[in-house]
Amino acid sequence: MERILVIGMSGDCGGIENYLLNMYEHIDHGKIQFDFLVKEEIGETFTTRIKHQGGEIFTVGTLKKDVFRVVNRIRKIFFERKYQKVYVNLSYFPTMIYVLPGLRYLNHIFIHSHASDDNR
Repeated sequence: MERILVIGMSGDCGGIENYLLNMYEHIDHGKIQFDFLVKEEIGETFTTRIKHQGGEIFTVGTLKKDVFRVVNRIRKIFFERKYQKVYVNLSYFPTMIYVLPGLRYLNHIFIHSHASDDNR
């Protein structure tokens, strides 16, 4: 089974979150499993839906609070779990910074963006 790390899920009940969970709940879990890297807790409903399908959730914190601790957590996740593929679903480009600590381990990065002109 191939495990893919998904970045972009938040605790909001918005379009990105519903898109990710809908896709996740309809894939063949015998062939592909998604795990989720999140900045902050995503709530009981999302957590239950992900774990029910066999996925894991890694809460790493926000870069604003402690950039070095967050980067080290992300690097450790990539190193220990051996992820080779990442799917990034972002609403604005700075989300990509959560991929940087794992770049050396990755073979493929898939990016799906919802905002083409956001300059936050």
